[in-house]
Amino acid sequence: MIQSGKMIELLTQPEIADKKTAWLFGGGGAAGCNQVGHICGLIEKCQWKNVILVEGISTGSLQATALAQGVTHISKLVDIWDTITFKKVCKGTAWKFLKWVNGIFGGGVYSLDPLKKLMTEFIDINLIRNSGIALRVGVVDYNLKEFQHWNPLSFPEDEFFRRIIASCSIPGEMRGQNFEKHGRNHWCFDGGVMDVIPQVDTAIEMGADRIIFSLCRSGVPLVDNDNYNTGIKTLKETLSLMTGDGIRDDLQIAKNSIERINEEVRNGVDTNKRIIDFILLEPAPYRENVGTLEFDQKKMKCSQLAAQDEAVQQAFDYYSRR
Repeated sequence: MIQSGKMIELLTQPEIADKKTAWLFGGGGAAGCNQVGHICGLIEKCQWKNVILVEGISTGSLQATALAQGVTHISKLVDIWDTITFKKVCKGTAWKFLKWVNGIFGGGVYSLDPLKKLMTEFIDINLIRNSGIALRVGVVDYNLKEFQHWNPLSFPEDEFFRRIIASCSIPGEMRGQNFEKHGRNHWCFDGGVMDVIPQVDTAIEMGADRIIFSLCRSGVPLVDNDNYNTGIKTLKETLSLMTGDGIRDDLQIAKNSIERINEEVRNGVDTNKRIIDFILLEPAPYRENVGTLEFDQKKMKCSQLAAQDEAVQQAFDYYSRR
């Protein structure tokens, strides 16, 4: 897709480009490459640089953390995805049988220690502290059976990357992270178990003029990876959570919240609030869908570049109708 000058001209207008923006990133494993494309398309091409909040779950927490370093450091995120492979994300036991046993009794087949190492190479905590961009990640606390929003900077520095890894830990596939709270151990896993996308509350409270939902997938089924075994115990707990009261249609709830605020503003009910733009970014239609654990560099790069142009197109469609 070739971006027309008309699109860029509209989207770079100050009244559009300079809006206070919150980016919310959903989950999807290796398909997070699409979110990198969304970021490059709108922040680099369209100069949407007034970012006040980033929040992510699962792979989205990686994008959120990298972007929280500041909009001038997007190249660090691109570098991560240009070098990422399955072995740079996960490691497991040497034999298939031991992987299966480990998954059953340990809550996950694979460790995300390689991903933690990769993040320490490309992510600077001090940049995040000084960027002026608030960072949140979403996790599920298995002990409390609840979704939680974390500010990783509010915890001791030696726990920072473990907090991000917890949000990336797919139950049954990756081992979760254990944190002590009030004298008890709490196992924390991928926030996507209960919330497919982050919630909008923090963005609204911070006064965002625009909320962007960046999705890894657009309703297509996850690609099965037969080589990755699932721990039975953790899988049962995951299914228990997913069929409980915590599951909900996140997008519809988010839209309802924003539409309610916008209606109050239009009717003069609340003069202290402003209209909030709601933009949903999805991957570009692509014949080869990237699987959750399919870190194929060629496919990921193709999806990333296509998503970059798709983000500009979707943003243009939104504002050209207004």
